[in-house]
Amino acid sequence: QFNRWAKYEAALEAVLGMADPELIVIEGYGFASQSLGDLVELGTHLKRMLWRKGYPWVELTPNGLKKFCTGKGAGPKDVIMMEAYKRFGIDTQDNNQTDAAVLAYAGAALLGWGCVPKLPQNHLDALKGLKVPACN
Repeated sequence: QFNRWAKYEAALEAVLGMADPELIVIEGYGFASQSLGDLVELGTHLKRMLWRKGYPWVELTPNGLKKFCTGKGAGPKDVIMMEAYKRFGIDTQDNNQTDAAVLAYAGAALLGWGCVPKLPQNHLDALKGLKVPACN
């Protein structure tokens, strides 16, 4: 599995090298996942790589992602996709792509960028306690 992780790390480094992000927002672990152990191992490896390379990142819980998008900390994937379309214009056929785009909007909101539509306070409450870290 270490060889596979090294491939993931190299692919992530290549993308980040092209993007030079100001902030990376990662979705936290869903504890109902049947492969939680594998996800934690890989996630820890990739987070360490981000730290080692000096990329600033924060983790938004799955419930926080849902709350930022819908105003509630829970909901079925189709509702989240519909709300992402209504609020942000995100139109995907895949809930994982929708989640990634919502995480990008959460990062933009944390950075204070003007591209985020005005959201009700209960949506923004999902970001409370998250701080944009300084690079190493």
